[in-house]
Amino acid sequence: VFFVDNTGGVEALYEMVASGGTVSPSSAINQVANGFNDPAAVVVDVNGNIFVADYYNRAVEEITPAEIAGGTPVGSSTWTSIPAPNGGYPDPTGLGVDSNGNVFVACDDGTVYKVAAVSGAVSSSSAVATVDSNLGGILGMALDSSDDIFLTIPANTNITEYSTQPVNMGSLNWAAPARRLCCFSTLTAEESPARRPF
Repeated sequence: VFFVDNTGGVEALYEMVASGGTVSPSSAINQVANGFNDPAAVVVDVNGNIFVADYYNRAVEEITPAEIAGGTPVGSSTWTSIPAPNGGYPDPTGLGVDSNGNVFVACDDGTVYKVAAVSGAVSSSSAVATVDSNLGGILGMALDSSDDIFLTIPANTNITEYSTQPVNMGSLNWAAPARRLCCFSTLTAEESPARRPF
């Protein structure tokens, strides 16, 4: 399990190491990378590439399995920022990866971007497109096994779902929320075992 932490002056990515395929309260926690500027979210693709929403750097950083194989925490000179719109991502707060390797970035200003995969993975030649905007302050994102996007938008006190089948690069077709909630910031969606990277 990977998670980010920005407390105590150390803004870093950590891994809670599984034993026998599961994590527990006794699992070891190792720092994987540091040097972010308020890391806000993390997601891992099926190839084991780790993406971190680097909030105040207005970027999404990619860290590959090879870069962390040595066990020593890596810094900003090691990882690569994925392609971004002009001026960077406006304070990225949520990340998701679909079954084709496309990376979705949700931002605090209510914009959702899609970074298109090339041959199943994001690369320096990936195109960046605005999927939708003016959705309100987004604090979290998850994609399920059908590649549907779920966003937490606390100002609207709801979890909003968008079906990506087919992907509409214009205004999103948002489904009505099943429940209205208050004071939440993150979420996750269960994936089928074939989609899990570990």
